[in-house]
Amino acid sequence: MRVCGDGWLAAMVCAAGLAGCYDTGPHLDNAVPASAHANDTVVLNGNNLCGDSGACAGAAGAVDLGINPPFVRMPVTSYGDNTITIVVPAVAMPGKTKLTVTVNDMSSNAIAFEVLQ
Repeated sequence: MRVCGDGWLAAMVCAAGLAGCYDTGPHLDNAVPASAHANDTVVLNGNNLCGDSGACAGAAGAVDLGINPPFVRMPVTSYGDNTITIVVPAVAMPGKTKLTVTVNDMSSNAIAFEVLQ
């Protein structure tokens, strides 16, 4: 994930490779599918999902639904440096929300996701 600050100006500065930008932590690209029912399987695509070392066996990773408490911890069925397979739990409230990955105390960007009824 490129870290430069918030907002469009920071994103432009970061994309141009200017002052204060650095790559670090997990980054999510998308969820396939982007909406699902309870008990459906979803694949998250991204990079550095096992942390900077890429060593998934030792990575302390988790996937959370929601960006405001209470979060719902997503059951993980497979975990790799570029893909994570999760299952939408029955306790997930229907509606639009976000998914994030946290690995070794570093959080990813939040991507849009919708829990269907």
